[in-house]
Amino acid sequence: MKIIINVLLFFIICNPSISHCYDGLSLEECIGRLVVLHDENFSYQKDDNPFGSAILYDDMVDLYINHVKKMPEYDRVAFFWFAMWHLDFDGHYMELFQELVYEDCGDVFMNKLEKYIEKEKQLQRSKSRLYLSEKVLAGLIITEKNHRKLYQ
Repeated sequence: MKIIINVLLFFIICNPSISHCYDGLSLEECIGRLVVLHDENFSYQKDDNPFGSAILYDDMVDLYINHVKKMPEYDRVAFFWFAMWHLDFDGHYMELFQELVYEDCGDVFMNKLEKYIEKEKQLQRSKSRLYLSEKVLAGLIITEKNHRKLYQ
């Protein structure tokens, strides 16, 4: 019995998909934290800084590095999926976001995005979401091509 318990404890500690729960914030807590930070940045609760996107991007990266990066791939994709839809990155910060997604879980995220785009084109529920998803996918494809050139 003691051996079984020790083996189970070892498995739980060494398996990141199980142990991440005890290592910090959960996925839902990270997303909730981003919602609060977004509201604070864009309602001028912190200060009158016009660069809310920069601050929010930095906050997202901090949460990613300290908590989300340790989570299973499924949760990391969900985190980026939320960020894509709700954090309104544009310009340079969209490029940085795409680079971060590509380096972490690019293939899985791109596959999910391609399936979404295909379904959205069939159902035509939201032109703005279709536009955003195509923009993000195009950026991820460019990032992928740049990485291939860089590492050949």
